[in-house]
Amino acid sequence: RSMEDFLNGSAWRRQAPDLSGRWERDSTQNIDECVAFIMAHGHDQTTSESKAKAPYIQVWKRSEQQGHGSGAWNVTTFKDDGVTPRRELTYPIGKFEEPFEGHSCLFAGVEAGQPGVALRESSWVKAEGKWSHVTTSTTPIGKEETQRTLTGDWKIMEVKRTFWAVTNPDAPVSATEVFLLKP
Repeated sequence: RSMEDFLNGSAWRRQAPDLSGRWERDSTQNIDECVAFIMAHGHDQTTSESKAKAPYIQVWKRSEQQGHGSGAWNVTTFKDDGVTPRRELTYPIGKFEEPFEGHSCLFAGVEAGQPGVALRESSWVKAEGKWSHVTTSTTPIGKEETQRTLTGDWKIMEVKRTFWAVTNPDAPVSATEVFLLKP
């Protein structure tokens, strides 16, 4: 079966979770894991602690844009004020490219202002009876996999991130962030 057949199948539509809504990270959970994860991307201890404790707010909406196919999501990430958009991205199912300017946790090792492209791929994966939205990203500093799984009556999003730095690919660093669905 093709990916499009899978995405259009009624079983998938009934089973895959609805990620729609405003999600806010609970920065009190797994703080040490998050600090280590951010440091693995090239940030120093102080910056990593600050980023791990900072507000992290995203709004997920189903994409209606032509050409994105079934299962695509529009995601807006907000600045610390929770109101001003910092980044808007569509996550289609399949491969896509994301241009960047070098200012983010994911691209920390890239010299500031240097443009580039992250090669990304998103899919739905079912494991242990739960569906997860999985995105892999390949950048100049390494490869990252982000797995988003809803729990707690779909009001908690567990975001497990694993990073393999190009400088140390045999020692992946992982962290699990917890996001709460807000009204």
